[in-house]
Amino acid sequence: GARCLRCFEQVMLDADRCIVCGLCVDVCPEGCLSIEPGPDTPGGAWRFTLDETACLRCGLCVARCPAEALSLVHAAEACAWPRAEERT
Repeated sequence: GARCLRCFEQVMLDADRCIVCGLCVDVCPEGCLSIEPGPDTPGGAWRFTLDETACLRCGLCVARCPAEALSLVHAAEACAWPRAEERT
C-alpha cells in the first residue's frame, strides 16, 4: 500500500519451519495475518494468510517469529521467474 515501510519487500513464509504459534498474528499492527485450519486439507494442516494490501511491511511478524519461519524478501528475489541473465 501507499503507507508501506519497505514497499519493495514481501513477507515470505517457510511453511516447514512454522510451528503455528500465532505470535506473528498477535503482533501485527494492521491485523493482516491469520492462521486458520485449511478447508479440505488432510492431516489437520493450517493455512497462513497475509493481506498484502493491508501489510505495512514493518517486519514485526518476522522479528516475533521464534521459528524464523517468516522473512522479508526483496520483491525481485521473491519472484519465481528467472531473470533474463539467468535464462541464457
